[in-house]
Amino acid sequence: MAATRSGRITRASARTQADDSPSVPLGRNDQSRRHPATVEAAAAEAAGATRRAASRRPAPAKEPLEGISQRRSVVLSFWAVILFLGLPLWYRTTTVHRAPLPYAEIGRLEDAVVRRPELPLAAVALAVDGGCALDAAGRAAAQAAANAALGGLVHVALGAPGARHTIACGGAAETVVDGGVVRLPAPSGAPDAVGAALAALFRDEAAALAAFLDERRPTSNLHDIKLTDDVHVSYTLVLPNDASAAVLAAAAAWPAAVGQFMARAGADAGAAEYLRVSFDSQVQFVGPLRAGELAPSELSNAFAEWDLGDHLPARLDASEDAPPTSVVQFVVYVHEHGGDVPPVAVAGSRSNSILVSNRGGVIVWNRPAGAAADVAAGLDRAVFPVFARLFERLLSPLPPGVAGRRAYRVAGPPRLLDGFTADRYGRVLAYRSLVATSRTLASLSHVVTALPNVAIPPGVAALIAAAIARAHAAAALLRAPAAAGPAAVRAAGAAGALADRAFFDSRMVQSMFVPTEHKIAVYLPLLGPITIPLLVGLRKVVGDLRAAQ
Repeated sequence: MAATRSGRITRASARTQADDSPSVPLGRNDQSRRHPATVEAAAAEAAGATRRAASRRPAPAKEPLEGISQRRSVVLSFWAVILFLGLPLWYRTTTVHRAPLPYAEIGRLEDAVVRRPELPLAAVALAVDGGCALDAAGRAAAQAAANAALGGLVHVALGAPGARHTIACGGAAETVVDGGVVRLPAPSGAPDAVGAALAALFRDEAAALAAFLDERRPTSNLHDIKLTDDVHVSYTLVLPNDASAAVLAAAAAWPAAVGQFMARAGADAGAAEYLRVSFDSQVQFVGPLRAGELAPSELSNAFAEWDLGDHLPARLDASEDAPPTSVVQFVVYVHEHGGDVPPVAVAGSRSNSILVSNRGGVIVWNRPAGAAADVAAGLDRAVFPVFARLFERLLSPLPPGVAGRRAYRVAGPPRLLDGFTADRYGRVLAYRSLVATSRTLASLSHVVTALPNVAIPPGVAALIAAAIARAHAAAALLRAPAAAGPAAVRAAGAAGALADRAFFDSRMVQSMFVPTEHKIAVYLPLLGPITIPLLVGLRKVVGDLRAAQ
């Protein structure tokens, strides 16, 4: 009982001490029984105690000035790289740069060459032989008659200085070119007949020039070989495996005959000014062709099956920096006929030959069995003239529908190309190159005008300016009656090459394949994560500067 009493006294004293101590927080049930004024006083005292404790905490250490300066330098360095290197690089790579083009000059060239060309388009100077018995008035009358018939497209200048060929009058049935002399089928002292013969001589040339003015007609070359190319001609004598001794004699004479034929081509100074020709010869044995009539496709397939390229010189496989060399392969197949063996005839060909486009040609030479005739003479009569005609067809710049049988015959032993034909083809080739240059530049100006995303590098503008200058120089050389044919061909060819380089410059289409929005889409994912810490660092630097102030 005494213990119970002492316990009660202890609990009562504890409650008394708790009531007298305001610093001890009350329980939830106890606070609910306390007076509101007492609770507010206790909360205020607790808050004051918290503030006094916080005021007694040590102040944070002040950042040294060296650290602030270092952080400021790093942040500003990053921003300097972005502003002075990143942004210019981004602008350079996303901006379409367009150098100014000479649009007015391009239009004037197109007018001068195609739309409203200045006549004549080409001129040719011819000396007059004394046998024609033409005085100054007679030459003027013959010249006027020829130019009127040619429509002013080709200007014939009789007696002009710098003539490369001389006309002679005679009673021949056709026009004959004999070296540097052109013999007309016109009597002496007949200006009208001389003018008509000259008009017939250059009629296909004038028709070709007129055809190139038609914008619907393409001006691209039908063949890969041009007058100004380096050309290598490979001559192959193909014999059947069962060739007789007489045919084998032709094989023995083949290299010397080819060398003599090519020596005549090199001796023609007029043709040598255009062409640089090398050659080789070989003999090959194959299975015999089928006797009788052959379709051109059969002969063409046989040409493709014969392995004729292993002997070609290594210089034809030169690097891209070396000048290109066109390869022409001429093949003559020797066939012996007699008795039950008929000759081989190529359907639709009077010369028993075919032209393999851009590659050369094949001739079938039928020889009677046991013939002992002179092999060299037979080649000059039956083979080499056909080679010359095939080679001329490969070089001809005349458009389809114009090319036909030429209005003259070349006298003397056959040669690969004569000077008179080279001059005619040179004038046509030069003007065709001018038309192609004009149309290429006009197309380029239309493209860059219609597509603003096409870049125009300064190098392209320089190429266009150079092409225009070369084209005007070539046009002036074509109209000059002096002997400027080779120079005109080379100037016009250079203008066309420059125009093609400008049109197909790869730098112009880069922005078309990689538009600006694609570039921005690539840059933003790279720059976004870098920009956020840079902005935070810049904000901190600005705060430091304000605090320093």
